Amino acid sequence: MFSILKGKGVVFDPSLHRYPTVDLTKIEKNLDLARKGQEDGERDVPPSAQTSPTQSEMSVAREIEQIRQQALNNHDSEIQSYRDRIASARSDTSDIKLKIQNCVVSLRGLEASENHHLDVRLRRVQEYQVKLDAFRTRLGITGLPNQRGSTFWFVITGVFMLAIESLLNGMFFARHNELGQIGGIGQAMMISAINIMIGAICGLLARHRYLRTGFGTLIGWLSIVAWVVLSVGFNLLVAHFRDALDMMSWDAAMQSSVGRVVSEPWALGSLESVILLLAGLIVSLLSFYKTNALLDPVPGFNKLWDAVENSINDYAEAYEASQQVLKVSFQEQKEDLRKEVRNRREELRNAVSALNGQGSLVSNLETFLVGLENDANQLMRIYREANMRHRTADVPAYFDEMVKLERPANAETDANDTHRAEVEVQIVRMEELMTAAVERLSKAQTYTLKAFPTLEDIRAGRTERKAREDDTSLQDLLEPEVVSSAEVPHAVPKANSDTPEPVFGATAEEESATVMVEMPGSTEDAPADPDKGGTPDLFETAPTSGSKAEKV
Repeated sequence: MFSILKGKGVVFDPSLHRYPTVDLTKIEKNLDLARKGQEDGERDVPPSAQTSPTQSEMSVAREIEQIRQQALNNHDSEIQSYRDRIASARSDTSDIKLKIQNCVVSLRGLEASENHHLDVRLRRVQEYQVKLDAFRTRLGITGLPNQRGSTFWFVITGVFMLAIESLLNGMFFARHNELGQIGGIGQAMMISAINIMIGAICGLLARHRYLRTGFGTLIGWLSIVAWVVLSVGFNLLVAHFRDALDMMSWDAAMQSSVGRVVSEPWALGSLESVILLLAGLIVSLLSFYKTNALLDPVPGFNKLWDAVENSINDYAEAYEASQQVLKVSFQEQKEDLRKEVRNRREELRNAVSALNGQGSLVSNLETFLVGLENDANQLMRIYREANMRHRTADVPAYFDEMVKLERPANAETDANDTHRAEVEVQIVRMEELMTAAVERLSKAQTYTLKAFPTLEDIRAGRTERKAREDDTSLQDLLEPEVVSSAEVPHAVPKANSDTPEPVFGATAEEESATVMVEMPGSTEDAPADPDKGGTPDLFETAPTSGSKAEKV
C-alpha cells in the first residue's frame, strides 16, 4: 500500500487523515451503552467495592483498542516508509568515491594510450633530427635548405626553349632539307632536345659537388666539365654543319663539319651559324640551371629536412589530438561527478524531508491518541451516568477515573535534530569531495602530457622527454588528498541499546573530518567503513517502534 510512497521526491503529508475516524454515535448505538448502564444500575452492578470494569465497559475498551491498533499499524507503516527513504541516503560518498575511482582508471588508460601514440611520433622526430644533424655536420651546412624550383615553371621553360630553338633551327635548315619546312623543323627539334638533355643530365649530376665525399665531389665537377665540353662541342658541330650545307650535300657537310670543329672550331662562315651556336648554348645553359635547382640543390638535404618537418607536424597533430581527447574525457568525468553529487544531494534533502515527516507523524499520533482518550471517556460517561441514575448503592470508586492510553516508543525521533545537522555536513563533504576530485583530475589531465615537448620545444631543438616535477607520476597526483570538512555535531546513541553507538564526529580525531580521493585497490588512509566499526553512515535508524496495542 505504501510502496509507491517510497520513491525519490515524494513529499509526505503526515496529517490526521492517516488515522481512522471515530464515530461515537455509531459505537454507542452498537454497544447500547445507555440501556446497559440503566439495567446494571437497577441491579447495583458493579458493586461499590469492585475495582475492575464491567462487561459493557470492556466492550468500550475493545472498540477503542481496535481503533488504536489500526492507528498504530498505520503509524508504523508510515514510519517504515520514512525509514526506507532515510536508509536510501546511506553510503552517499561511497558512490561518489567509486565514480572518482572509475575516472582515475579511465584517465590512466587514456594516459597509456596517448603516451604510446606520442612516443612513436616523438621517436620518429628524434631519429630524423639525428640524421639531419649528422648530415649537416658532415657537409658543414648551416641555415635552411634552398627552395626547390617549381616543376610547373621548369616544364613551361623547357617547352618554350624547345619551341624557340626548334623554330629558329627549322628556319635555317629548311632551305637545304629535301622535306622543306617540315623536315627542317623536325631536324631542329632533335637538335634542341639533345641540347636540353645534355643540360638536364649534367645539371642533375653537378649537384653532387656539394657532397663532401671524394666520389660525390668528383662526379659533380666532372659533370660540369662534361656539360661545358658537350654543350660547346655539339653546338659548334651544328653551326659548322649549317655552314657546310651551303656548299655541299648532307653527308659531305657532316664529314666536313667534324673536321672543322677539330681544326678551326671558331671559324664560322655565316651569321646564321653564329645564331645557331648561341641559341644552342643558351638552351643548354637554361636546361642545366633549371634542372640543377629543380630537385635538392644538395642531394638528400631537402629530403631529410622535409622528413623532419613532416614528422614534427605529425607529432604536433597527435599532441593536439591527445589534448583534445583528455579534455573531452575530463569534461565527461566532471559532469558525471556533478550528476552523482546532484543525485546524492537530492537523496539527502529527501531524507531531511523524511525526518521532518517522521517527527510530524509522532506529533499527530499523540494528537490522535489524546482525542481517542476523550472519545473513550465520553463513551464511558454514557454508560456510567446511566448506571449512577438507576442504582441505589454507592458508586464504585473507579467510576471517577479517566481512561489513559499508553504511548508507543519512537526512539529514532529523539536524534532527528542531530541527523538534520549531519545532512548538512554530508552535503558539504560531498561538495568538498567533488571539488578535490575535479581539481586533482584537472591536474592529472594537464600533467599527462607534461613530459612531452611542445611544438615550441621541438622547434628550439629540445626533442627529449622532460623530467616531471619532483619525479611525480600520475599515481602521485591522484593519491588521496585531505580536504577539510565542517565539524560534525554529536549524535544521540540509540535507545535501549546494550552496545554504545559510534558518535557522529565526537572529536576531530575520532571523526577525522576528511575527504579522501581514493585510488583503486588502495586501502591506506581510506575512510572508515561503517560495517567495520568506523564512522557511521549518514543516518542510524533505531529499531522499529514496535508499537503494539496497549491495554486500556
